Amino acid sequence: MSLWAEHIGGLESTFERPTSIECVRRVRSLSESNSNQYAAGEVTDMEARLLKYLVEVDRVSQEEDDG
Repeated sequence: MSLWAEHIGGLESTFERPTSIECVRRVRSLSESNSNQYAAGEVTDMEARLLKYLVEVDRVSQEEDDG
């Protein structure tokens, strides 16, 4: 659980079941929020280190820039 706390900036009961869809959705949501904070024009202290990877691969393995 300390790994979650370090990368996400806190602990939630959802993280106790990392393979659950609820956990996956929560981590994705947090990573998107962190990415938005990181990319914002204003410099702020980041409490978390997990960011969304800005490249996506579609169903036919074509890379798309998401940022």
